[in-house]
Amino acid sequence: MNKIIFLDIDGVLNYQKHFQNIYLYKRLINKVLNNTVNKKLYTLDKTLEINLDNIQILKEIIFKTNAKVIIISSWLKLSYYPLIENYLIHLGIPIIDNIDLNLSREKAIENYLVENIVDEYIILDDSKDYYLQSILFDHLIWTDFYDQGLDDYHKFQAINILNKKNLELKKD
Repeated sequence: MNKIIFLDIDGVLNYQKHFQNIYLYKRLINKVLNNTVNKKLYTLDKTLEINLDNIQILKEIIFKTNAKVIIISSWLKLSYYPLIENYLIHLGIPIIDNIDLNLSREKAIENYLVENIVDEYIILDDSKDYYLQSILFDHLIWTDFYDQGLDDYHKFQAINILNKKNLELKKD
């Protein structure tokens, strides 16, 4: 079976509190370095924007469903995205493709589904606006940037959809 996770990054693999903690960390590092900016350190610490707890949840979804990942994030346009992609792959995330975001996000996903054999799929995204008027809405697992991003409730939903189970779990 060909199972796909269409993955946004912001609001899924990170969240507001995580960014606040990173900001404090960077301020501390900057003080330690006496306000000198080390470009290599700055580039490397971009990987800190990915929350490892959220990565672990994503890895559990992948392990329990044998799904592959396609990135649909606006991060694809960032100069340091290749560093982020290599980091995710190093952490065990099986990224097989990136979606061309020259189209709208939902149209790009729809095109991918038409052009490729996909048995089951989910969309992990913190923005539901892209999908409200789309046939993709039933496959959206909506995360929250202001909460925790990807959490155990989302993990349950994802595994349920990808493995075609009809189990219920109520979010606290």
